[in-house]
Amino acid sequence: MKSFCTLVFVTCLLALPTTVSAAQGKKHFPGIFIGNTHFDGEDNFTLGLEYEYRFTPKWGLELIYERINDAHHGDGATVVVAQAMYHPVAQLRMGFGLGQERLGGAYQKNKQLYRATIAYDFLVGDIEIAPTISLDHIDGENAVVAGIAFIYPL
Repeated sequence: MKSFCTLVFVTCLLALPTTVSAAQGKKHFPGIFIGNTHFDGEDNFTLGLEYEYRFTPKWGLELIYERINDAHHGDGATVVVAQAMYHPVAQLRMGFGLGQERLGGAYQKNKQLYRATIAYDFLVGDIEIAPTISLDHIDGENAVVAGIAFIYPL
């Protein structure tokens, strides 16, 4: 986890001189998420797809699909979330939403989750690189999802 946080920090430093002004006026924001989920003392690689549609420059709706293959002691989990996104400034994204965690293996059950997200977008060429952290609340427990999203505004 420490080396992953270092990677996120270095990526942010490299992208500092950029802005997201090129994304202004665009409505569609598909992306790929690569990160880590920390839950119940375990750290697991997380890979996801995300898509945000911006109704206005300040408000959007984001759909997220994440796969955590080794979650729950190797049984795996899939997370699907829909969240409202608020952009107080062009680069900052804050969201809150509802979703579902689907457990694999012997458990085979679904659990409702609540997610709060914060991300900061750096424009590198035509791609936004967004260090992202989310807090999921599932069945009275919390999971932290941290990583980097690579977003291509359309």
